[in-house]
Amino acid sequence: MTRFPIVYRRRIATDWLDSDGRMAPFAFNLAFSRATDDFFALFGLTPAYRDETFCTIYTLEARTYFLEDCHAGDDIHVDSRLIDLDAKRTHLVLTMYRDDTAREVCRQEALIMHMRREPGLPPVGAPFPDPMFAGLSATLVDHRD
Repeated sequence: MTRFPIVYRRRIATDWLDSDGRMAPFAFNLAFSRATDDFFALFGLTPAYRDETFCTIYTLEARTYFLEDCHAGDDIHVDSRLIDLDAKRTHLVLTMYRDDTAREVCRQEALIMHMRREPGLPPVGAPFPDPMFAGLSATLVDHRD
């Protein structure tokens, strides 16, 4: 069992399948995207925060490792491990498991940047607010132990 926070759960629906009846690559990546949003919500980066501050997160780079197939009706969950952090960026490892086997089926390593999107201006990297950075920093220490 993982010691990292489970940030996403889902039952695989048929609209997430490819023509061979397996979970399609877009669906794995969509699950990881939603898991990333849920991870950051733990630290206050919620839809309300986005609306109030014009800040959000952007994925700068992601590498997805496909290890096993998933099919319609499979229940999955994703945990998140923070492995690095600076004032504007995080480096996450998200791991997906099938609930019935508890085996890892997919993993994504992602570099995520906190961004400000002022109306009418191009997005620009912005430091995490102090409380959010403090929470992420404490999580980084915990995840490194």
